[in-house]
Order: sequence, then C-alpha cells, then structure tokens
Amino acid sequence: MFAYDPALMQALVFLLLFIVVDVILGMAIALRDKKFNLAEVPRFLQTEVLPYYLGVLAVVGLAMVEDVQQFGTVPLAWAVIVAYGSRTVFVEIRKKIFILFKVTSEEPPG
Repeated sequence: MFAYDPALMQALVFLLLFIVVDVILGMAIALRDKKFNLAEVPRFLQTEVLPYYLGVLAVVGLAMVEDVQQFGTVPLAWAVIVAYGSRTVFVEIRKKIFILFKVTSEEPPG
C-alpha cells in the first residue's frame, strides 16, 4: 500500500533544510535592519512557509502510495521538489545573500 522511497524523502529533507536557511537569512536581514519583530515570526511561518512545504509534502506522500504510482506520481513529486527548490529556495537565498552582504549584481557596460 505504501512504498517508501528513501531518495524522495532525502530530497524532501534537503528542501526543508534550504527553507530553514532561507528563513534564517531573512531573519538576519531583518535583525541587521532593526526591523525584526518576534511576534510576527509565527504568522510568517504559518502563511509563508508552512503552506508551501505542506503542499510539497502532500505530493510526495501521494507519490509513495502504490495504488497511484502507475499514474507517474513519483516523477511528478521529483518535478515539484526541483521546481520549488530552484525557484523559491535558490533564487530567494541568492537574493538574501546579496542583500545581507550588500553585493550588487550590475554587469559592466559593454
């Protein structure tokens, strides 16, 4: 009934680690700019982080049900993890690192 896929779970944990790094970088920027409000953290996690991660978790959970694997749910789960990871995590982490270390991404004219 349930086919555990360790590689898919490792990818999910890896994505969670990137999300945690993204949140920590955001908090570091807010602390540096003196805009950090501890009371806002639970609301932020509830509205910005949890829905996305739970959505990915639901797709991965569905992909591990043997009865629906014949419909290609495992590649779909991989696609969701890669798409979410590349768009949200890598792009957002890059932006936050640039902001945190005051790096400009201007290209020389020419």
